[in-house]
Amino acid sequence: MTGLYYVLLLIFCFASAMGKIRAQNQTETHCSDCHINAICEDMNSVHKCICKRGFAGDGLSCVDVDECAHTSSNTCGSAMCVNTFGSYTCKCPAGYIENPSGSGCEDINECDSYPCSPLSSCVNIPGNYSCIYESGSHHEVNQRKKRATANFGLDCVDAFGSSVCMDPCFNYTVLNEYWRSINVTYLQIGSANCDNTKRGWYRFVGSGGTQMPEYCILEYNCGTHAPMWINGSHPSISDGIVNRTSCARWSGSCCLWSTTIKIKACSGGYYVYKLDGTPACSLTYCTDPSAAANPCSTLACGDDEECKNLNGTWGCYCKYDNSSSLISDIIKLTPEVMCSPSQMKVSFRKCYLESMGYITANVTLRDRTCAGFRDINRNNKSTISLVTAARTGYCSTQLTKNATHAVYGNVVYLPSRSTVTDVIVRDKDTYVSYSCTYPLDMQISLSSSLNPIISSTNISVGGTATYTLKMALYQYPNFTLPYEGPSISLGRDAMLYVGLLVDDAERSQFILLMRNCYGTPTRDPAHPVKYFIIKNSCPNKQDATISVIENGVSLQGKWQLQIFKFFGDYPQVYFHCEVILCDPSAGLCAPNCNNARASKTEDIRNNTIISFGPVLTNDNTAKLSGSGIRGLGILPLLTYGLALLLCLLQT
Repeated sequence: MTGLYYVLLLIFCFASAMGKIRAQNQTETHCSDCHINAICEDMNSVHKCICKRGFAGDGLSCVDVDECAHTSSNTCGSAMCVNTFGSYTCKCPAGYIENPSGSGCEDINECDSYPCSPLSSCVNIPGNYSCIYESGSHHEVNQRKKRATANFGLDCVDAFGSSVCMDPCFNYTVLNEYWRSINVTYLQIGSANCDNTKRGWYRFVGSGGTQMPEYCILEYNCGTHAPMWINGSHPSISDGIVNRTSCARWSGSCCLWSTTIKIKACSGGYYVYKLDGTPACSLTYCTDPSAAANPCSTLACGDDEECKNLNGTWGCYCKYDNSSSLISDIIKLTPEVMCSPSQMKVSFRKCYLESMGYITANVTLRDRTCAGFRDINRNNKSTISLVTAARTGYCSTQLTKNATHAVYGNVVYLPSRSTVTDVIVRDKDTYVSYSCTYPLDMQISLSSSLNPIISSTNISVGGTATYTLKMALYQYPNFTLPYEGPSISLGRDAMLYVGLLVDDAERSQFILLMRNCYGTPTRDPAHPVKYFIIKNSCPNKQDATISVIENGVSLQGKWQLQIFKFFGDYPQVYFHCEVILCDPSAGLCAPNCNNARASKTEDIRNNTIISFGPVLTNDNTAKLSGSGIRGLGILPLLTYGLALLLCLLQT
C-alpha cells in the first residue's frame, strides 16, 4: 500500500514536471518585447510587460485609456475633461471662466453682453443664461419660439408655462473620443460603442475630428458596427439652427437606419449637434479628422500661445516675453514637480524655455530615451512635461532610502540652441535636478525594494480604466519590508503578512474588497483542496492566527496568519485572492462580519483572481529526507527518490 502511494506520487509529480517543461518551452517574454508605453517587471524571475498608467492592454500592445469617458477615471468634477495621450487635462466648461486664484471655475454672467432678443428678458443661470418669453397663447408662444430660432439661433424648450431659449454654442457637452474617427475600427478598441444615450447638444473635439462626415462611411468604422454620417451639408453661421438627416450604414445600405439631428455653426469655428440617441445599437456618430472647419479648433493651445499658420504649418506658437534677468531666469527654470504614489511628473513652462533659447523638442531625462512631451497645466499654460515611474532604474531614476522615507531623484536635460538673441546669449546646456520624497508604507516600500517577490495582474473597471493589482508578502506587521530574492522559505511557526494593493488608482472612487483568499497545494487556484483565510469577505474564525487588518475601506487589503502546510508532504503553499473593485457611492463596501449573512455584491464593478507563491517551510526537506523514507524497501525507496527529484525539478 505504501509502495502504491509513492507510485501515485511519482505519477503526479511527473505530470506536474511535464507541465513545467511545457511552460518553459513556450515563448518567453523579454523586456525588449514590451510596448513603448509599457514597463517591464521581474516577477519571480519571469518578465512581464504591464501597460503604463493611462494605457490599457496586455503589455505587448498598449492603447490610450480615455480617462474622460468615465467620471471615476478623472478628477475634473464639474470642469471639462479633455483626453490627452496617456493622460488628460481639466478645463472650465462653457459658461465658466477660471477664477483669479486659479483654484476653480466661476460662472460668467452672459446677460452683461445682452445675448437675448428684444422679445425676451435675459436671466443668468450657472454656466449659461436663459431668454424667458412671458406666457401667452399656445400660438403666440410657438411664434416667439420660431422667431427666436430663426433670427437668433436659439434652441427653445417649454418649461413651467414659459419658453426657455438658450444658445447651444455656449451650452453643450464635449465628446472627445478618438475612436469616433472614420479611421478607427471597433476591432482596434476591442468592442463596439453605441450612442443610444446621447441626447442633447454636443461638440466634437480632439484627434478624432471636430465635425461629422457628409458621406457614407464603411461598416465597422468609428468604433462601432454601423457608423452614422450626415446626409447633407453643414450650415453656415447665418443659417442658424438647421435640421439634417443622420444615416447609419449597415448590411450594404448607406441609410438602413436614420434619425433627425440639429446642427448650428458657431462663431468660434466649430459646430454643435443636437443628438437624440440612435435608432438601434451598435451605432455611433462619426467624426472626420480631415474635415476640420478651423484648424485651431483641433489644437489645444495654452493661454500663453496663439494658433497661427507659420511657414505653411498650423500650430500653437508662443507669445514670447523676451525680458530676461538672473532672477527671472531662475524663476523660469524652476519646475513644477508632482509626486503621486506611482509616478513623478516634472513640468517647465514651454514658452519660458523657448524664450531662453532652449530646444523644447529635445528635452529629456538623465536617460535620453525618456523624452518630454507638450502638455497643458492646470492654469491652461503650455508646458514641457516628463513622467517616469517612482521606481529606481526607470529613466535612470535613483533611489536613496532610510528607515522612514524613500527619495527618488532624476535630472532634466535642457539642450540649448547655441544662438544669440537681442537680449541673451545661451551657449551651454542646462541640467535641472528634481526629486520626490515618500514616507515608507506598504506601496512605497514595495516599489523602492530592489528585488521584491511580487505578483501582479491587470484589473479593468467598466472597460474604460485599467489598473494594476499587486500582491506581496511582508516580513513585519507594519508592512514596510517586503521579502526579496528568488524565493521565500519560512520556519514552521513564522507569521505571514500578506498585502494587496491597486496601483495607479489613487484618484478613483473605488475600494478594494477581498471576497475570498485561500491557500492551495499547487499554483492552480481551482485546485479542489483549499484552506480559506477569507471567505465571503470575512476571516476564517476557526483559525485563531488569522487576522484581517484591512478590507473594503481603501485601495489596499491586508491579512496575516501563521504559516501552515498541507497533508501529503506538499513542499509549498500557494495563496490566491479573489478581489473586487467596489463603488462606495452605490452602496456599502466594507464587509459586515458580525452578521451571518454574506456581504452585498450589488456594487461590484469588476473582479479578478491574483495568485502568489510558492511559500516554502524550512522543515519540508528534512521531513521528506528523514522519517518520511525510514523503513521502506528498495523499490519504494527508488520510486520515492525519483518522485522527489521530479517534484524538485518542477519547483
